[in-house]
Amino acid sequence: MDVLKGRRALVFINNSSGELDWIAPFVIDAAGDLEFFVYIHHPRLPLSARRDLFDQYFGEEPRITYLNDRVTFRELLARLDLFMDSALLRMRRISAAAFRLGRVCVDVIRAALARFYFSKIRDVPSFDLVFRDYNLKNSMPLCRLLAANPATKVVIFPHSTAIISVSARLPKDPLRRVAADLFLGNTRRSTRFLPAYGDVFREVGSPQMSSNYDRVDRLFEPATGAVLIITRNCDPFFFGFTQEDANRVFRESLAALQARGVRAF
Repeated sequence: MDVLKGRRALVFINNSSGELDWIAPFVIDAAGDLEFFVYIHHPRLPLSARRDLFDQYFGEEPRITYLNDRVTFRELLARLDLFMDSALLRMRRISAAAFRLGRVCVDVIRAALARFYFSKIRDVPSFDLVFRDYNLKNSMPLCRLLAANPATKVVIFPHSTAIISVSARLPKDPLRRVAADLFLGNTRRSTRFLPAYGDVFREVGSPQMSSNYDRVDRLFEPATGAVLIITRNCDPFFFGFTQEDANRVFRESLAALQARGVRAF
């Protein structure tokens, strides 16, 4: 971490505390080398709830700043963000082609507003690194913060500790490519993002899981090499992950562990 000493990093939380679950342990551990600013977008939460989330995860850590207190985006624009996301969801249910076109238009609108309308906001800090989750939605606050820091390095981090897979019968939307210098993934068995980000993809596991293994009963047993595997059956419309897919990934994971002499329970 010596190369990062004295540098500043933005952690942009899009719309779920699951993002905080994954990255918060890393932020707390690295705060001695990096100065962190955390912006919680989460437009459906009231401002007080967003502040409570920050306090819950970071408390009084001196080198972790709650950026929402320093940079305020107009409520009207937050509502416009929600309206555009809602419109895209409706398009998605009607036509895949309409959704793809709508997504391009929305990205253009957000980028334009970030560069022109938001240019009145002059107190955006400078960042060397920006951490964003792999939802890959370019909300207007994120667009503005990136526009104010065009030379920053962008790191995409997982949304949760889950293994993400996609069913051939229930495919997700085509992958979008956003600016990224590094893409962090729990495991290469989460193949969803490899076609678009294979050149910058790094398998890193989960700081939330690794930081808690010695405090959670039977999560990991390092002395015996045992590990707990968690699979999740998600809503197929949004995740494309069926029970059949979950079982297949589970069996593949078991086989890979057994081949390496690791015992799963």
